[in-house]
Amino acid sequence: MNQLVRCKDNIRVFLLWMEGKMRTLQLLALTFLLLNGILCLGAVVDPTLDGYVYTVADYAIDIQVSSSIFLCSDNSVVVFSIAEWDDAGPSYKRMITKLDPLGHLLWRRQVPGGAYPIITGVDIDGADNVTFIHTDGDLCKLCTVSSDGVISDLSEPVQLPRAPFFTKAMRTGSGDIVAVGSAIWADDYINPSYCTTYCHFSALGDTLATANWYNSQHDSPMAHDLAFLDNGNLLITGAFGAEDSTILEINLAGEVLNSYSIPPTNYDLYGVTISKEANAQSHLVAYGTDGGVSIGRFSGGNLQHLFSIPTTTISYVSSMIVTPENIFICGASGPDGRLVKLDWAGNVLWTRKQRGWNLCEYVVYGGGMSKSLLALDQYGCVYWAWGRANQLVVVKLLPDGEVPVQDEVQTPAVNALTAYPNPMKSHLTIKSASALRDDGVNVYNIRGELVRSLKLSDGEAIWDGKDRSGHNCPSGVYLLRSTSERNQVTKISKIN
Repeated sequence: MNQLVRCKDNIRVFLLWMEGKMRTLQLLALTFLLLNGILCLGAVVDPTLDGYVYTVADYAIDIQVSSSIFLCSDNSVVVFSIAEWDDAGPSYKRMITKLDPLGHLLWRRQVPGGAYPIITGVDIDGADNVTFIHTDGDLCKLCTVSSDGVISDLSEPVQLPRAPFFTKAMRTGSGDIVAVGSAIWADDYINPSYCTTYCHFSALGDTLATANWYNSQHDSPMAHDLAFLDNGNLLITGAFGAEDSTILEINLAGEVLNSYSIPPTNYDLYGVTISKEANAQSHLVAYGTDGGVSIGRFSGGNLQHLFSIPTTTISYVSSMIVTPENIFICGASGPDGRLVKLDWAGNVLWTRKQRGWNLCEYVVYGGGMSKSLLALDQYGCVYWAWGRANQLVVVKLLPDGEVPVQDEVQTPAVNALTAYPNPMKSHLTIKSASALRDDGVNVYNIRGELVRSLKLSDGEAIWDGKDRSGHNCPSGVYLLRSTSERNQVTKISKIN
């Protein structure tokens, strides 16, 4: 009997011990989840495991559409877009937006300008600074936007012979910049006429050459796309003829060396896109026809038809990326945007659809469509800049065309935090994308412990690297989180 009592007592002690252990494990698990809830917002995951559809809507805007996208070294993206207000007549503004590798908003900037400012992206450098051309009427200058959203002028404004609306800009091997698009030929407010335009700038913004080609038989002649030949000349696609589209070969001075007719497209604004293949002088050319989209190889002045994509899949084409394995083209079919992935036999591997007209690079006085709407990362994920009504849309698709977990990410908060210098030493400047709110910022260490609470004044705060007790914080990783928008987290590093 005594042995049975002792056995029951031992079992009771064991169960109490197990209950204590379970409570400890539950506490540890809860702590882990809480920390993970903080840390995961600033974490970088394998981009092959996640895709997203980012949307931001502003109901004060009538039209908000993307014009180009640039992929940063960490797979964050910078997107140029245009927004139109129609209060007392249309008003146009250009915006630059940056998303982190998970599709969350980092910052959003408006590019200042007059009534019709135009920004045309050129390229992105190793420090994730994007160079772009800013035109406002007939004034033009080179600018850059840094990785943390600071917009700077690279050159003084220069006056061009015609007011341009560039659709594509690229950098030459020597560092100069060439751009094509359309321009106002005769500034008649009721019935203005346009011409195709070309400009050649130095890396410092000096105008080296301009050329304009007027075509009285076409309502809005414009250059759609631009590519380089190995001999240093340029290929320009556009609506130069009365009916047929054309490929022009020009030199850097803007002199036409050759002109090649290609079949007519079914919509001038989408027109013809061109992309260089990996081998020598050949290029792929994609253009819309009555039956869909035709893709051919242009080499030595000849266009060889390869295959067609039916209009049920895609009708108009606006941008294309060519890799040794695949061809990506985006455009529209009816009122909906389409992104298509093909193999080199012309087989459609998958198609992605977006609702609403893709009025990329909204037509202002005959302005055309940008041709930098796609980007591809090292994992084979494709990024597609889009727009519909008052929404800016950026889609990241996995190699199989899927977006796992969610279809559309929630609209990010407008006061995302940026901080510099990062890494910091003695002081850190923290800015909110919205200067209209006086919220606060909490600083956490990597364990999720609150280190310091700061007040934002006019959207800015300074952290001196000290904790709440006034002690200097050790080197390491810290997290900044807005007190009003708790899903906005910025990771910074501190070095002593």
